[in-house]
Amino acid sequence: MKKKLWLTIVLLLLFPLTITGCWDLNEPEQMVYANGLGVDFKDGVYTVYSQLFDLGTSGKSEQGRPTSPHGEIIWGEGRDVDEAVFNVYKSSDRKIFWGHLSFVIMTEAAIKNGGQQQILDMLDRFVEIRYHLWFYVSHAPLRDLLVASNYPSSLDNPKTIFEQGSFVKPVTMREVIIKLDEPGHEAVIPTVSITPNRIEEKEEVTSGIRLHGVTIITNHAYKGFLTESEGVGLRWLTDKTKRGQISIHKDGKPAASIIVQKLNTDIVPSVQGNKVQFDIKIKGSAVVSALYQKIDLAFLNKEISKKIEEEVMLTYNESIKQDTDIYRLSEKLYRSDVKSWKRIARNGKVPLNKDSIHSMRADVDLRYTNQLHLVPSIE
Repeated sequence: MKKKLWLTIVLLLLFPLTITGCWDLNEPEQMVYANGLGVDFKDGVYTVYSQLFDLGTSGKSEQGRPTSPHGEIIWGEGRDVDEAVFNVYKSSDRKIFWGHLSFVIMTEAAIKNGGQQQILDMLDRFVEIRYHLWFYVSHAPLRDLLVASNYPSSLDNPKTIFEQGSFVKPVTMREVIIKLDEPGHEAVIPTVSITPNRIEEKEEVTSGIRLHGVTIITNHAYKGFLTESEGVGLRWLTDKTKRGQISIHKDGKPAASIIVQKLNTDIVPSVQGNKVQFDIKIKGSAVVSALYQKIDLAFLNKEISKKIEEEVMLTYNESIKQDTDIYRLSEKLYRSDVKSWKRIARNGKVPLNKDSIHSMRADVDLRYTNQLHLVPSIE
């Protein structure tokens, strides 16, 4: 009996030695973490920039304030995007972990050479990459842009900025793939630039990142670019808009600043023969953010609706100049009447002109509450 007991004890002690250990474990301090990726194209060569952070350097300062991790920008060149990424590895001192990649920025030159197809295919196949990383386009030098976007920045988490002041809805890699694959076959990508409008400690002016328009792309081509003023109507045709600001004027002077929220949009196609037109309805509510003149409720409601309608049509007219379907009207017809879509569509898209929008109506309800006095606080 004692012999069996000792044999059992010996076997239990030897058993852990047969278990495979974590010999291939990567310690966090032995890796750097990719936060952003930039893709450029020039003279037949792709350049891929990688924004890397060493999370081991983050912590708190002597004053108790959290400090940002140490970052660096490294890059590689290649005849295609994947070759350029592999050349990035040669410039890194440690293993690069891609699981925390937050955003990708492409230049106009890279898109015109079909770089979007290469970068999307590569990221889609790489197991460490997540589908909810953000996509951008920029006309600025990518190295300068990545240097300006210290961690954390608006490029890492654009949703908070969009919720405060909605212009164009941020798009993820998943959404780009879906939009390029579905009828219309175009994706609207936020376009960012560098602006020296941030002031930090010791009155030092540093560069920041801001949205300044949208770029429309297809699977293999660059379609066009709309400035912020040209693309202003985009915010009114997405239910995701949280807060859209409108300035109202009266007698040539500022009268009020309005915040529009809780949008509900409806686009209905109507087909007659080989001609299709669309009726657009927008509903929402609004509050007064600031009041500069004494005005009545009826005037404000009328001007708010008029302003929204004008902005929607402005963006539409600018987009058709570049042969783009900015509001994805082709998809609306595809979802509601696929037979008509197959008959009318050309190359996966319904031909659009200035008369394709049959009617445009915006009804915004500015509710009067104790907080919405329609008289300036100081006259």
